[in-house]
Amino acid sequence: MTKQPHFEFFGKIPALVTETPPLASALQSFENSLFLVGLGRFPAALTACGTAVESTIRAVKDYSTNSSNDGLKAAIDFASKKKASLKHKKLGEFREARNDFVHQGFSPEDDERAVSLLFGVGYPFLSQLFWEFHKFSIRDSIVNELWEQIEIAKNVLKNMENTSYNKTSAAKAIEHTIFIMLRNPKYELWADIDIGFIEENFIEREKFKRILEDKWNFYTYINCPVPYCLSQECIVCLDEEGHNEISPSSLFCFDCRFRLNKNDSILMKYLIGDPLRKRRFDILREYGLDD
Repeated sequence: MTKQPHFEFFGKIPALVTETPPLASALQSFENSLFLVGLGRFPAALTACGTAVESTIRAVKDYSTNSSNDGLKAAIDFASKKKASLKHKKLGEFREARNDFVHQGFSPEDDERAVSLLFGVGYPFLSQLFWEFHKFSIRDSIVNELWEQIEIAKNVLKNMENTSYNKTSAAKAIEHTIFIMLRNPKYELWADIDIGFIEENFIEREKFKRILEDKWNFYTYINCPVPYCLSQECIVCLDEEGHNEISPSSLFCFDCRFRLNKNDSILMKYLIGDPLRKRRFDILREYGLDD
């Protein structure tokens, strides 16, 4: 590496990372993994995370292995023997998934497996490796909103255990957040867009709003829960649930196009549960449903 590495999602990087090629490579692989999450390429994101894990361990000063097979397995074995706290019961599953995706390819049917292992095992393990071996905190260095979304995905997955929910739902918010972050403003050349197009688009959006409002006869508007959007044009379809309680069943943002449905109920509760609870009496009163 002849020049300083560049990162999109991290602030100031300590010299230890930028001056140690395997560590810089590990952080770049982690960032590449996040880029792929933003594109919905979850198996590829897991593969990149596996590369980051191996590079992070290889950067340990006394790293050595007698194994000539499976560099990731040898690296994980070394780390687990070095520090007992780094053992994880699903690391074997993570490594096997990485090998399957690398050597056999993947399909959309692999997304659920990838999301579950990426956010449930890969990212937490990588963060732990950086701290335990190199005293570098990914949490304190990455864009705060992005770390929050990683944590939300991890917690949603925990709440999905022993349920029939599709695990890919846990990653919908972070996928959309990264997608928005990657839309560099310099490529949005609004000055070159005909004003007539903007007006026509606004009219179509208003028509669509009326359609949803008619279809979702019990609804409210909130600030979009996606960081870097926060539009007030986010509609939430509601269900009355018990005495003076409401729950979201669908969500759609007219600005960033983020959408969730009843199959994403666990994620919705994490994203908008608190603001809805705080406003529930006002919402119920508006519809004459309060006692």
